[in-house]
Amino acid sequence: MIVARETVRTVNGASRIVRCIAAVTCLLSTFAFVNLESSRVSAISVPDPPTVGGGIRIVSDNDYALFAGNATNVTRLVQQNNDVFWDQIAAASSYKIALEEGETYVYLMGMGGGGAEDIGGTLNNVDVTGISSGVNGLQRAVSRPGGSSQSGYLLINPFLTGWDAASNGNCGGAITVCYGQYEAQLGEVQTALTGAVWDNPPSVGWGQAGNAFAYPDSTAVMFRLKASTLGAGITTATGTSATVGWSAPSSDGGSTILDYTASAFRSSDNTSAGKSCTTSNGSARSCTISGLLGSTRYYFKVTARNSAGTSASSDATGSILTSAAPPPTTTTTTTTTTTVPPTTTTAPARVIEIDIQAPTATLPVGQGSIATIAPGTQPAATTPQRSTTTTSSTVPSDVSASEASPKPALPQAPVIPQLSAGEGAVDIAGKTVKQTLTRKDNQLQIQSGSLSATLSKTNANGVTAPLDNDGNLRLVSGDIMKINLGGFKPNSNVTIWFFSTPIKLGTAKVKPDGTVSAVVRVPNEIDDGPHRVAVVAEMTNGKPATFTLGVVVGKLKTTSTLTRILIVIPLVMAVLLGVLLPNRLRRRRTVTA
Repeated sequence: MIVARETVRTVNGASRIVRCIAAVTCLLSTFAFVNLESSRVSAISVPDPPTVGGGIRIVSDNDYALFAGNATNVTRLVQQNNDVFWDQIAAASSYKIALEEGETYVYLMGMGGGGAEDIGGTLNNVDVTGISSGVNGLQRAVSRPGGSSQSGYLLINPFLTGWDAASNGNCGGAITVCYGQYEAQLGEVQTALTGAVWDNPPSVGWGQAGNAFAYPDSTAVMFRLKASTLGAGITTATGTSATVGWSAPSSDGGSTILDYTASAFRSSDNTSAGKSCTTSNGSARSCTISGLLGSTRYYFKVTARNSAGTSASSDATGSILTSAAPPPTTTTTTTTTTTVPPTTTTAPARVIEIDIQAPTATLPVGQGSIATIAPGTQPAATTPQRSTTTTSSTVPSDVSASEASPKPALPQAPVIPQLSAGEGAVDIAGKTVKQTLTRKDNQLQIQSGSLSATLSKTNANGVTAPLDNDGNLRLVSGDIMKINLGGFKPNSNVTIWFFSTPIKLGTAKVKPDGTVSAVVRVPNEIDDGPHRVAVVAEMTNGKPATFTLGVVVGKLKTTSTLTRILIVIPLVMAVLLGVLLPNRLRRRRTVTA
């Protein structure tokens, strides 16, 4: 009977322990799950892409054409509709309006193909029938010397070659205007509007697009509206600069927008132009990119940044053609001392500074010298002290920012070795030497014979930031890199590239003392993962030198400490359950025996 009572007590105790452990495990698992779900709900993300332009959503019964111009006349054909009226919105809604230098008005020509004619819709999401009347709003052409008018409109069609409107609503056969396929010629429209008199539009009626303006059957008429009435999202060019506008993202990702960055792309080959502008805050809706090449067509994309990171790029804006670059001027230079006041701007918190110092003496091929690559490290005594102020320009004031330097030393993308993140290589006159790498004090230290380099990153307070879990330098799109070089050929060019797909970040000119400073930005359209930064320069002996460093782009994804603990505790309890339960069962068998 004693043995039986002991067995019962043991079994009951073990049972209570098992139930207790199971209850605690279940409770902690539930708590962890709730915490994870709560984290998911409250987690922030990068913003949605900004919106550039609102497209063209004009409906004209039957045809239309859109022009850009000034207060006197049209200067450029923007969009030639070639669709029947019920397909016009679908065909043009993705088009983005962009204006070139001197274009302050948008001109809208309606072309009727017979029957009741009307035109309406939106440009850049602005209802044209809702724009206020007047010279700074919406007007219609009413007359011109030697022209014909009807119902308060100047008739444009008498000046148009091949006009066939199919009067009386007859759309049979291949009638071009009736089916929206008439192509207006810029020169003929300019002739029609020479000396035109403008007045307010008629009352708003109802048409194929909803609100619309009616005009005489089988005629062509012209409206114009001030470009400033079209709101945000319009890109305009002035000289070799472009002002890019946008609307806020549909979602800020749960965190306030910190700033926006607009980047330029060449239309000829869809490659980055290496030019961008960044706003000083998240409330701005435009910024100006300067230093573009003259007589070159560009388009632009915009990103938004919050505390979680940078958004995907917006759609491309409409393209613009920059003006021809002004001819070089001849000046007489005198020796003066100029004090440049510091520039106060807002920039991303992360600044990566690279110092490369070449030896003043000629070295054998395959050798070079790299000094400390660390922000805050002062250059050698022979190198003038440089300001650490970061500006939104891609290059500081002592750097030639031109992409079309008259005699670029190395204009083509360099051929560089494949490197993993944290590796470095130096190529001099075509010979590459791999480097050994050590990590110390949150810095990457590269060494190869007499060549050495140190690479690190600082935060906004100037404190060295830690390397990532793999011991690599981790960058984020939009980060600023500062490259400082010394001991190179005076007046030669230095180019900075970002790989794997070669992107030229900027060009700098070496000063007479052999030094140069350049500030460039990590491109916004870069995919996360390993990448390489290459700096191409010319040694004092004329030999080309390429310095390549392996980096990582992308934020390090982590979970909170509490979340990790709550995930681990149930696993530990389950292990304890597996250990304790067999011990209790063995005790039961022993006592019973």
